[in-house]
Amino acid sequence: CVFIAGRGRITISQILQRAQAGKQYVLQPSDSAAVLRRYLHQNGFTVRAERIVHDSRYYGIMSVEKSAGGESVDG
Repeated sequence: CVFIAGRGRITISQILQRAQAGKQYVLQPSDSAAVLRRYLHQNGFTVRAERIVHDSRYYGIMSVEKSAGGESVDG
């Protein structure tokens, strides 16, 4: 499992370009979660779980996995 936290959607997207199929990634983007979610869907990632955590501010955290064929399987 790979954790990528406190980075913007652009940095996270760049890191995920080298993602391995079948590996789980836990993401906590510092901005534009909706745009990152769109990137994930368009690039063969499936969002497995998503939570909001509060600790003096709200943080969106998502668990994603890249499919072997590179196509997203979540509607």
